[in-house]
Amino acid sequence: MLHIGAGAQHVVIDLSGIDYVSSAGLRALLITAKKTKSTGGALTLCGAQGSVKEVISLSGFDSLLGAHETTSDAIAALKK
Repeated sequence: MLHIGAGAQHVVIDLSGIDYVSSAGLRALLITAKKTKSTGGALTLCGAQGSVKEVISLSGFDSLLGAHETTSDAIAALKK
């Protein structure tokens, strides 16, 4: 379980096991990203494949949050 208000500031969400994302899922990502940013942190995504990758791209979340191929790439991006 993730508690952003309790100190978690840098968050990587691995989407590699996700086959579908709805507008509610996108909204949850956006809310989490805003909460993370409000604590001085950042959120980024990794592992999106197929239709999920397409939805992330078409919605602009790849530009807004960052979308990386691997968890290692995502962690490295948050360290910059």
